[in-house]
Amino acid sequence: MKARGLVLLNVMFLLLSSCTGKDNSSFTIAATPTTSVPIAVVEPSPTNKIEDLEKIANQILSPAVNNNNTEIARLMDSVNSPAALNSLFFQVILERIKYHIDLDVEPIVQMFQNHKADVNAIDARMKQSLIVASACTVGDFVKPLILAGADVNPPADPYKPTPLSCVSSRRNPELVRFLLEHGARLDIPNPLLSAMRPFGHSNFQEENIEIVKLLIEAGAAVNDKDNNGNTPLALAAMYNQKELVTYLIDHGAHVNVKNNDGRTPLIEAVEAVEGAKSEDDVLEVVKIMLQAGADPKTIPDRNGNTALENFAP
Repeated sequence: MKARGLVLLNVMFLLLSSCTGKDNSSFTIAATPTTSVPIAVVEPSPTNKIEDLEKIANQILSPAVNNNNTEIARLMDSVNSPAALNSLFFQVILERIKYHIDLDVEPIVQMFQNHKADVNAIDARMKQSLIVASACTVGDFVKPLILAGADVNPPADPYKPTPLSCVSSRRNPELVRFLLEHGARLDIPNPLLSAMRPFGHSNFQEENIEIVKLLIEAGAAVNDKDNNGNTPLALAAMYNQKELVTYLIDHGAHVNVKNNDGRTPLIEAVEAVEGAKSEDDVLEVVKIMLQAGADPKTIPDRNGNTALENFAP
């Protein structure tokens, strides 16, 4: 019998034994190992077209100019209004993503400040602050902007990203820690949900796990839901993340909460058998959730099926 078939049998055995009330969690079938700040709204300058600002921004960021403060100052002087200068600042941050090299951005921020640019300006076209634009792209302007006085919690609604929610979905725990230390809020929206996104892809790293733990230790709510009604635990189960399932449960995650389709984290864990890279990890996730009180037989999804019925052929 193939190892995959044995894992499927083990999952079925766990679900059935949980329904009968017998503790067989240690038994498996053997298998082959496998601060509020005044906000300036940036309007496009009537005398500095956006195309011109893009060109100037690219010149400021180019390796030939990046370390030449005299030339950067000359380029900044070429714009002819405070509004245009703020637009240029925003454009520099947007254009930064084109340059896949290390750039010293602190002097650029300092020079914009020297030219009286507003570090809390919001671009009228993009409806974003400078710091959000940076956090949601390359991110290297975030620290110098905050140190220069940018609001770590710029005005936002619950459905738009914040610096912390953007950075939380990357692999930069140091920057997450920096934002938390400077007062980043954990509720607009909950960055923990953003931090779970990388686990839906195959290229997540240990840094992503570290970020989840940092946010929870800082007080992020572990039972908040995303737009689909999924909690971080449901996402961890869906993505077959044994370490995070254990960590979330240990920090108060509810095991029987339903998403918009009526599916519990256990149902998501069972469904993860199909296409899982490590089927043994799926088995471990199911064990952990059953031991934490997940109900396999009395909580149906929107179609009326329980975890056991979803698994049954």
